[in-house]
Amino acid sequence: MRELLWIGLLTLVFGLASIRLQGVLGPFAIAQISIGALCLAGAAFLGLKRIQRRSRGQAAFEPLLDSVLGIVAISWGAILVQGF
Repeated sequence: MRELLWIGLLTLVFGLASIRLQGVLGPFAIAQISIGALCLAGAAFLGLKRIQRRSRGQAAFEPLLDSVLGIVAISWGAILVQGF
């Protein structure tokens, strides 16, 4: 799950940086954003599946917190890349 999260984050950042540098949405940016989105969706799916398998309580809270913090980090990263 974490590997997919990092791959998704990096490819998303490269895709957004490509748009920023080239000024247009080219094929490289489309491919990078698509791969990043698929990896992030896969990581979210695996994270939710992992949460569902665990019992309720503290054991289920930790993966949920990891998932939420990962989504927040990715969102902030995308906003910062687009802002600069």
